[in-house]
Amino acid sequence: MDLTIYLLALLILVVIYRRYLRHDPRLPPCPVTPLPIVGHLLFLEKNPRPMFKQWRKK
Repeated sequence: MDLTIYLLALLILVVIYRRYLRHDPRLPPCPVTPLPIVGHLLFLEKNPRPMFKQWRKK
């Protein structure tokens, strides 16, 4: 039973490390670290349409 708990905890830590803490050198740098689940939604302006139009042109 104890071994199962330790292996499960180790698996969770590995998933967290690979998912959130490891940086991919192929990606451009991010100005703000995204939050889990909500991502960058909290950092968008109240009216994001002009920003989306600008991104669409690029």
